[in-house]
Amino acid sequence: MLWLSFNSFRRRISILNNNILHGFNLNSDYDQYERNLKWCNEEIILYIENCSEDIMKNLLFIAKELINRQFEWDEYARTFISMKMLDSINYWREDDEEQFTIKEIIGMLYLQSILITKDSNFIFSFDDKIIFRNHSSGRHYLLAEGNINDGFYEYDVSSD
Repeated sequence: MLWLSFNSFRRRISILNNNILHGFNLNSDYDQYERNLKWCNEEIILYIENCSEDIMKNLLFIAKELINRQFEWDEYARTFISMKMLDSINYWREDDEEQFTIKEIIGMLYLQSILITKDSNFIFSFDDKIIFRNHSSGRHYLLAEGNINDGFYEYDVSSD
């Protein structure tokens, strides 16, 4: 039984290493693969949830699609978050502070990571180093969730 598990693990590693996305490491604490990646001239972390070989092939295809069109996906994600969050972000501004524009918000987002999930969705996680800086303790992350076919369809804010 242990041998079958080991062979299955080796097959998954082989899929990852025989691909342009080689260099992933398995993070067993979170049961996902991770890799540092150059994205739009910035360093981010790409995570892919651990799954069966057939599903993993699809997730690697999604990763390739995102990477090959990274500038488009990056702009799309930033615009999506900015448009969805504009009213909320400006609500928290002080009375004497100017309201943010979508263009300003886009420039304040720092992409930290992309997670590709077993169900073929992906989540872009942006660090908010500026937008909420005076209004709360801890850091906030703006999340945009989507998939290759539908684009982005959901957003959320999380904090540490």
